[in-house]
Amino acid sequence: MTMPQVFVEIAFRADTGNGSWLWRDVSTDVEWWSGVTIARRRSHELDEVQPGTLALTLTNTDGRYTAGNALSIHYPNVRINRQIRVRARWPVSPNMLLERQAQASDVSLFGAEIGTIAADAVIVPPGQTSSIRWDTGGAAAGVRLLVGPAGIATATSWGIPVVEGAGYALSCQVRSSGSGSASVNVRIRWYDGTGTFLSGPAGTAVALSGTWQQATVTGTAPAGAVWARLILVPTTVVPAGLLIHSGAWQFEQAVSATAWASPGVEYMRYVGYVDRWPHQWANGVLGQVAITATDRQKLFGRQILGSAALTLPDNQPSGGRAQTLLTLAGVTNWSLDSGLSRLGLSGNEATQNVQQLLRSTAASEAGLFFMDRSGVPVFQDRGRRQRPSAAVLTVTADQVGPDLSFVVDDALLINDATVLLDDGTAGTPQTNPASIGAYGTYSKRMDTLLQTTAEADDRARYLLGKYAEPQPRASQISIEAHSQPDLFDELLASEIGQRIQVTSLPSNAPTGTLDLWVEGVQDTITDQSWTFTLDPSPAAVTISFILDDSTYGALDSNRLGW
Repeated sequence: MTMPQVFVEIAFRADTGNGSWLWRDVSTDVEWWSGVTIARRRSHELDEVQPGTLALTLTNTDGRYTAGNALSIHYPNVRINRQIRVRARWPVSPNMLLERQAQASDVSLFGAEIGTIAADAVIVPPGQTSSIRWDTGGAAAGVRLLVGPAGIATATSWGIPVVEGAGYALSCQVRSSGSGSASVNVRIRWYDGTGTFLSGPAGTAVALSGTWQQATVTGTAPAGAVWARLILVPTTVVPAGLLIHSGAWQFEQAVSATAWASPGVEYMRYVGYVDRWPHQWANGVLGQVAITATDRQKLFGRQILGSAALTLPDNQPSGGRAQTLLTLAGVTNWSLDSGLSRLGLSGNEATQNVQQLLRSTAASEAGLFFMDRSGVPVFQDRGRRQRPSAAVLTVTADQVGPDLSFVVDDALLINDATVLLDDGTAGTPQTNPASIGAYGTYSKRMDTLLQTTAEADDRARYLLGKYAEPQPRASQISIEAHSQPDLFDELLASEIGQRIQVTSLPSNAPTGTLDLWVEGVQDTITDQSWTFTLDPSPAAVTISFILDDSTYGALDSNRLGW
């Protein structure tokens, strides 16, 4: 069976031009046979999502991954907390561009040194649905349309990994509209491991007309080449009334251009920071480095805001609190729900680390905070689970591994709940006498930043309503996708907080269909397998009463949210 293309990349250094990280492809040095493990997990819905981790081994026979080795090609940048990421593409395609670059459908993935660019859905190459329309406004020969929005003086983070000595081909369809005439060609630019421009071939000029034509260029990546950038360049003056269209872009490792192929969809599976570079020798001969990495939650756990925390507003919506904390921590990109509860202050914010503050925000909301598979902080409020979303993945029982089982135990049993307010005072203790009589007393005290006794008591009653009576719970669910490639699209997009279903369970199971939330995800990747392990929780625990809904509107089996 076919496996997705998998890339492991490390940002050893920043680009000298725009400061973006240069992602060095180290995939060929990964010892895939020994496995790559990615884990972002929590055991149940009342637990915290733990910092995401990555573990893999790199071959290090020439010492390039040995910290402090002055002969390393990465010296002096083999350091802790260098960013590392794992991404995959599926299905496999020769086209190395991003899907919307190849389709010329997303103008944000291109740039122009002069004029304006836009996606055009009317004038498109045969078999395509979009082109990039470039209005230079009138330009001299030599201006450039860029694949990737950043400038091309240096590689930047938009550099495409290449292998020195390998042949590559760039092709696209071009035509013009409007008045006047001009010629263009396409070019490849090679860059070394520092992001410095080396050289680059230029293709034969194409005289533009109202008919689509192919522009191509081929070249061999020279010694020292690590990345490539791609451009389209007018070779003549472009009159002000002429528009240049390009589409069906393709960059491939080949000696000549082949028929256009849609790239696979790109899925980021992990972004984190290298914890350690432990060099060792297998059998006393083969050098290896067994890398571990942790996502940004680790850094949040080391960062105390100090006096900056004193600027946190009181009586703030939980989503706004998460945004303020992330801003103070230096984060500029996030995915945040607005929140359903307004939060106060404990008075201890200046001495707590950012991770503690974010977790307290999520726990007070009965929400969730985690780093997603792209390394972006995510805050989800409780409303996201109280209203059922569509299942993003449905599998049958015979598609999951043999580790699926069911258990009823007292791990989450709560029949005596007290919720504390932001100032530390306790709300009214709430109990379930029937549950206490049946199982004994199981007490839980929960610290929150809630500001009213009424809301704290609602929260306590909600806990009793969901956890006073133990229910069967499914264990972790493992799915080996290599032998079931039709599942790769959904599994590569799998994320914490998604809803999934397992159908066609045996008649002796507690139910025929499992309706679940994903609480954690683990990827185990080798050269011959890719196993996704999902930590589930029952969707019924959080989905609340919905008026007139055939399933969630039943009065005797659904409870109000809070």
